[in-house]
Amino acid sequence: MTLNRLVRNALTLLLLAVPCLLLLPRLKAPIALPPAAMEQVLVSRYTAANNRLGTPFLRPLDASRLSAYGDGALPDMRHGILYTGLVAVSMKALKETRGGQGQRAATLLGILLLLVSSLVTLWLARRWFPQRDGRRAALLFVWSGGAILATVLPGPGLLLALLGALLYATLVPLDVRMSSKRAPLSLAIIAGVLWGLLFLTIYSALLLLPLLFWHIVRVTRRDVRAVLAFGIAASIVAAPQLLRAYKFAHNPLFHSRGIELTMQTESYPGTTLYHATSLPATLTSYLSRGGHVEVAARTGHTLTELIPRSVATLGLALLLFLTSSLIRFTDDRLNTLRRLLLLALPLHLAALSLFFPAEECAEVLLLYAPAVAVLGAGFLETVVHARRLPRLHSRGVLLLWTFGCCLSGIAQLLALRAAPAPPRLYSFLGASGQYLEQIQTQGDGVLAADDALTMAYYANVPVTLLPTSATDFLELEQLLHKEIVGFGVTPSIRWDRPENAAIQPWAETYRRVIGLFSLSELLPTTESNALRDRISYPAELLPAIRKFQVTPIKEPQFGNDFSAFFWDLDYVKSQPR
Repeated sequence: MTLNRLVRNALTLLLLAVPCLLLLPRLKAPIALPPAAMEQVLVSRYTAANNRLGTPFLRPLDASRLSAYGDGALPDMRHGILYTGLVAVSMKALKETRGGQGQRAATLLGILLLLVSSLVTLWLARRWFPQRDGRRAALLFVWSGGAILATVLPGPGLLLALLGALLYATLVPLDVRMSSKRAPLSLAIIAGVLWGLLFLTIYSALLLLPLLFWHIVRVTRRDVRAVLAFGIAASIVAAPQLLRAYKFAHNPLFHSRGIELTMQTESYPGTTLYHATSLPATLTSYLSRGGHVEVAARTGHTLTELIPRSVATLGLALLLFLTSSLIRFTDDRLNTLRRLLLLALPLHLAALSLFFPAEECAEVLLLYAPAVAVLGAGFLETVVHARRLPRLHSRGVLLLWTFGCCLSGIAQLLALRAAPAPPRLYSFLGASGQYLEQIQTQGDGVLAADDALTMAYYANVPVTLLPTSATDFLELEQLLHKEIVGFGVTPSIRWDRPENAAIQPWAETYRRVIGLFSLSELLPTTESNALRDRISYPAELLPAIRKFQVTPIKEPQFGNDFSAFFWDLDYVKSQPR
């Protein structure tokens, strides 16, 4: 390698490392985590601490379908094994396995994945377009808004991009239609392995499997050997997830966010489905009663939201990629791959929109981001050179388009802000060491009417969402198969604020909470008498529950009142029921 080439490669590596260097301060000043990213950190931290994939954040619907571990946590059937395992290894290396920790390890892994996936994109561009500048394609990928955001928000997006780029690199040489040779079996096996790793990363990779089989059958001229090699390799690599699902749920394709999410519409909004201990209706009966109209409306709304989110995730490279269908590349194998992507991308997003909101569907776009960047940059350079513009003019056009495609990533980088101080609720839990020790060693339970994820994240104990179908203490213990020793309300619903319309939906939850834990002795007599006509709880528990101090905790950044209630579990157990 000549000195000139070595210097150029070093400068290229430095150029691609710039966004990684700019994101390093986020290791000390992490951004606020949305619920999905917080749950990913929570599951990875539990995996690192206990050497098994599980979650201390318990949804009643999951608790009714899965058997809990000895410490009260549930097997996690919502997140991919591969990414969760990588984050867990990072947390172990940095010793971040306690409550509130783990985000720094996930961010560090994200920075490493961003650098590696950008280098793979550069290699892919030089492999597909050897006469063009591959650095432009790598820049379009690394400075896309989705890649920048996925670096600091824990999630499998960048791992999807890396595996997707390697899969596309394997599919192109599998195309032997213009040759008399047979497709190499080694490449078919590698493609199967890469799809299996994708499945271990994100469950919706199943949607790609029929398309990939169709593509391999077509480009290998119906070579049975290649098709079987791909299928066997994919099955072997995907087997751990399938066997794990069968072990815990007796269904190899089980997923905690299953087909019932189709019902998450106006009839069952938000997390209603997971607050219930059983599904309120079967999917068939729901659709037959007019639910298909709600599903279609929600899906259409999600797809509409996905249009601007797609541009924010992939930048103008998406426009270049879509426009590239107007021309044919010299290598016809790239034209075939482009047709596959143009078919897979909308079908994948349309299928996901039946279940998930737009922000979760947009993350899947990173699976296609390297190929979109490479083909988009190849199209741009091909068109500019075909116009035979003056050299300075052509460079100006290319520079302007490159800058425009990177704007989404620059805007995302400038918009990152450090997270506010964490809720002080976990500080109160941390001061209650005796209760935390009981919960952690005996598999006891803590209930939360809202914000259970935050409590589990910071307190590092199993926390269950308050089931909407439960009305008394004993019923909950029977449903959850554990003793309940604590409860948190966020935000607390003040009885003297009926004029506040924003908290009215919580009124019924508040009444249920009061009745559930027999706290009516702490209320004024008039309110206590009013509650007795509305709630149900076993009277024999009244003498068994010791009076305890209600501790309100003021959250200055949100203005919410937090309350946590604990009592002496040994005292409760010693009393007759």
